[in-house]
Formats: sequence, structure tokens, C-alpha cells
Amino acid sequence: MPNKKRNRNNTISGQRIDDSLNVNLSKNAIRRNKRKNKIVDNDTPREFLRILKYKEILEKKKKEKQNKSKVDSKRNTSTELKIQKGESLGAFSKRVEDECRISILKAQTVDTKKKQKKKELSN
Repeated sequence: MPNKKRNRNNTISGQRIDDSLNVNLSKNAIRRNKRKNKIVDNDTPREFLRILKYKEILEKKKKEKQNKSKVDSKRNTSTELKIQKGESLGAFSKRVEDECRISILKAQTVDTKKKQKKKELSN
């Protein structure tokens, strides 16, 4: 089996093939040259960088979960109250009435708490 690697010392019209010129170089040789000539600004090991990226991703996920939970708590009940597939109209109306009662009770407890605080402040 013949050796298919090209000799880098081949000459073209009496000149040595220059590494900066990609004349008569195989694709693999060109890739090798790019890797060798690549200027590295950061000398941090790759594995350490990978671990740092993974840590950043985990922190982003935690923040997204916290933001999502805040948004869920503030979500409007009117958007939730949609008839579901296979749900009868009677069951839907019952669910709507229950939600309305709960929201009214929450509003009343908030109002009473505010009134109690005002009374305490005035005393």
C-alpha cells in the first residue's frame, strides 16, 4: 500500500511550499495548520471551562424556575378558566363558581388585614 501523505518539503518551481500558502496541501494539512496557528487568549483548561459553563447553565435554570414560580403565583384566574376537552358544561360551571368563591374569599381576607393594620396604626 503506497504512502498517500504528501511531503511538505515538495517544491513547486524550485520553491518550498509555504505554510501560509495553502497550495498543494491536503484538507487535513490545512486543518492542522489552522489548529497550530490558532491564537489562544485564554490558557484555562478546556475541562475547567466546561465545568464553569455547566455551573452557569444550572444557575440560569434555577433563576428561570424562580421567575416561573413568581409568574405562576401572579397568573390571572380568567386565563385558567377554559373548558377542557371532554368536560361537561355543568362541571365547567361548577369549577368556575368554585374559583370565583376562592378569589372573593382571598380578596375579603386581604381587605380585612389592611383594615386591621390601619386600626393598629391609628391606635
